[in-house]
Amino acid sequence: MALKSPLGFGMMRLPVKNGDPTDFDYEKLFPMVDAFIKAGYTYMTAWTEAAASPRPAICSTTRRSGLRTALM
Repeated sequence: MALKSPLGFGMMRLPVKNGDPTDFDYEKLFPMVDAFIKAGYTYMTAWTEAAASPRPAICSTTRRSGLRTALM
């Protein structure tokens, strides 16, 4: 799968619940990532300002959308 653009979906400020940087709000995040993928983009950045790693959120969203399988 080729990159459509050098710009990616930034995981720096993910929606969280109750201000807790370790509790990602997947109800808000999934539609955002779905729209990004539907537009044909595939690149996601994994930097975050929060103390928590965005890795669980990235894994959940890409696995759910099928993007993870498509890229492997």
